Amino acid sequence: MTTASLCRVARLIFVKKRQIFSIAVPLLFLPLVFRSKAARCGYVAINMIIFLITETLPMPIASFLPAIFFPILGIQDAKTVARSYMADAILFLIGILIIASSVERTNLHKRIALSGLRRVGHNPYRLMLCLMSLSAFLSMWFSNTAVASMMVSIGKAIADQTTSRPGIDSRDEDNEDPLCDLVSAVDDKDRMEMEDIVNHKKAVDDDGTNDEPLPRVVIGKKSSVVGSCLILSIAYGTSIGGSATLTGTVMPIILNAMLTDEYGTSSSVGFDTWISFAFPLQLVCLVFCYLWMCLLLWWLQKRERITVQREESFRVNTRHTSDSLSNGYLQTYIKNEYAKLGRTKWAEYWSLFIVVSVVILWFFADLKFISGWLSLFKSTRVSITSVTLGFAVLLFIIPLRRPSCTIPDEPKPTRTILDWTYVRHAFPWGVVLVIGGYLALASGIKSSGLGRVLQESFDWLADVDDWVVVLVVTTVVAISTEMISNMGVFVICFPILTVLAKETQTHPWFYLIPLVFSCNLAFMLPVATPVNMIIYSCGNVSILEMARAGVVVNIICLFFTNFFVNTYGYWIFDFKSVPLWAIEEVAMVNITNATAV
Repeated sequence: MTTASLCRVARLIFVKKRQIFSIAVPLLFLPLVFRSKAARCGYVAINMIIFLITETLPMPIASFLPAIFFPILGIQDAKTVARSYMADAILFLIGILIIASSVERTNLHKRIALSGLRRVGHNPYRLMLCLMSLSAFLSMWFSNTAVASMMVSIGKAIADQTTSRPGIDSRDEDNEDPLCDLVSAVDDKDRMEMEDIVNHKKAVDDDGTNDEPLPRVVIGKKSSVVGSCLILSIAYGTSIGGSATLTGTVMPIILNAMLTDEYGTSSSVGFDTWISFAFPLQLVCLVFCYLWMCLLLWWLQKRERITVQREESFRVNTRHTSDSLSNGYLQTYIKNEYAKLGRTKWAEYWSLFIVVSVVILWFFADLKFISGWLSLFKSTRVSITSVTLGFAVLLFIIPLRRPSCTIPDEPKPTRTILDWTYVRHAFPWGVVLVIGGYLALASGIKSSGLGRVLQESFDWLADVDDWVVVLVVTTVVAISTEMISNMGVFVICFPILTVLAKETQTHPWFYLIPLVFSCNLAFMLPVATPVNMIIYSCGNVSILEMARAGVVVNIICLFFTNFFVNTYGYWIFDFKSVPLWAIEEVAMVNITNATAV
């Protein structure tokens, strides 16, 4: 067969992959259906994960596979499966995303970012520090994808100044449409948000609100080394900062949901406990990541100067990147963008008030050393989910503009900060369905015994030191998530590590918390996370540049994650002793095994 024929076959498979995979994958693993209950659950898990990775089915649709096949194959009844799709963690996530939508609509996050950039100046190292810090801070409280989309539009405008003269566009000379078609496979948790970002223009109405909040991502001409490092600093700041809080990324929310299902409500990690450990860890990672990016920028600039000196013609036609940022055009651009926002508006104040109030209530809900406000509602079992949804509802009541005391001649309907028309289009409903599908899959893995079967393949880990287990797990997971869904990896690893913790009488958090952090360590490839895809799609960074810088960032974050878990983590989480909720679970397992014998 000739090369041309092979190319035609490969193209046919790619074009018809939905039909091919939807038939071939279920048939290939069909023998598992006729075996044990754990094997039947494995059949559903394999099909779901492959469909999600290959995008054989749309991700929200593929997440329905547990709801379809678990009752049919006798793994769980339909009511039990349905609870996973509307669990407490799902409602909590819905409340968070609605509150984040209000910040995006009022442009509060953009005002915060531009306020910081106005005070930085034109030095590329300070600009890189500012972009990284702002991205990390914003991603602690809001969606990583939304923060990356907003920051990359600002960062790209700055990066373009390293290749273009003021007032000249840096797009291709043929004036082709620069809109990037983001069709590559990205991480499950925000793939649906990526589809909302593409083909949307950002519009700000006369109230200063953003009714079409998702900006277009455009491709410009490849920027200089300064521009590449500035754009990469946004990606690293967003990904690292998101793990600093319990709500910054989806993974800690899934962790608490699965811990509650496995051990009970007492086993979930509190907001104050998480941030006490994660914030110092991510701060150290950010500092060393910034130092690495400074070293990389210095080396690339030095190499560029040597190349310019060797090539006379290139030296004549090329402007040094350090000089291209020294003019006042950059500061003029930032000031103009900030001026477009106008004065801080009524809706922005209310959005900020709600965000700050919710964060304070999260932090003081159930403190480690003293009783939090949740202790006042033990009889009614109020949770932080109720509070989060309550504040989300307020956004549909508070007026968009400051109310007037005068009665107008022609009253008009009062616009609120959020309305259903906006939320219906801006809210990432697909993300909620995918997370519900993974929670249903995790519940099935537990009830079918598949988790214990998987753990038997890793019995050798019980004879290895705990710190070695954590090192192996975090390294393997960090490498895997560069190509595979981080939620899929987490759902598979969770039952293995919980069973291992029971057998070795180890605190379950000792294995699971570093697992969460390692699932977010994907910095090398565009397909690893939606943040990486947004950064790559802006056209200022190549895959080689991402991989070259990202591999060192991966190593830095892996090292400090393991270091903090084995040192600082013992003080914060008390890893030396096994908690009561884990001891009770082990006792129940032993009683069940003895009864079966």
